[in-house]
Amino acid sequence: MNKELGYVWEGTFLVVVVIIGMWVVQVLGNIGASIDEQADAEVAKTEKKAVVQLTGNSAKGKALFDEKCATCHGVDKELTGPALRGIQDRVKDKKLLHDWIRNSPAVLKAGNPYFQGLYEKYGKVSMSVFPSLTDEEIDNILLYIGM
Repeated sequence: MNKELGYVWEGTFLVVVVIIGMWVVQVLGNIGASIDEQADAEVAKTEKKAVVQLTGNSAKGKALFDEKCATCHGVDKELTGPALRGIQDRVKDKKLLHDWIRNSPAVLKAGNPYFQGLYEKYGKVSMSVFPSLTDEEIDNILLYIGM
């Protein structure tokens, strides 16, 4: 009888171990799936962003940014000047922003506090002037950096 009781306990123990093992595998599988889903979502977001940047007016904006702005500015990184992503949130007046891009010394002379602060922060170096940029070209650059 003791021998049979021992077999029952061993069998019960094995069933419990198997159930716990299955639960651990399931939990680890869910964690792995969650990580994979997050990675897939990030890849999809990056791919979507890359596709958007290479189409329409934002592609024109990227070309202009690379030609006119990238020497001193990064989209998300400070260089000689500030990172430009979010500039439209920092400067709500579109005409003022266009004026700054075309002729920064004139805007500084007018005493705008935001641009005066940038001038001070970046070593009192005036931004290059771009008087030939049209409103549409500036808007395309802003579209590109805003993505």
